[in-house]
Amino acid sequence: MTIETVGRILTRPTDDGKTDVIIGACFKKQTTLKPNRIYEIVSVLGELILRDLGESVVGKKIKESFNCDICWGHDINAILESNNNKWLTKEEMVSKITKEKKKCRH
Repeated sequence: MTIETVGRILTRPTDDGKTDVIIGACFKKQTTLKPNRIYEIVSVLGELILRDLGESVVGKKIKESFNCDICWGHDINAILESNNNKWLTKEEMVSKITKEKKKCRH
């Protein structure tokens, strides 16, 4: 078993002592984290584990983005301030759209 350090994250504290933002960076030679993926962080017995959930809706260019108004070419602040769909995988977005369409029919 080999252990590879792939990056680090920094957490921002709030006034009440909680965390509301995570900022992360990958090490240049890491190969574990795949590009344009949504990862979920889970805690198991106090250890943090990353789960690859799937492809992000955010595209390299706006025309490559899936049902969202941002792309990786935008300033990072614009991406962070955009709607919450950026946290969804393409599969989750399709499911959300399908549910919304079903609600409209009733």
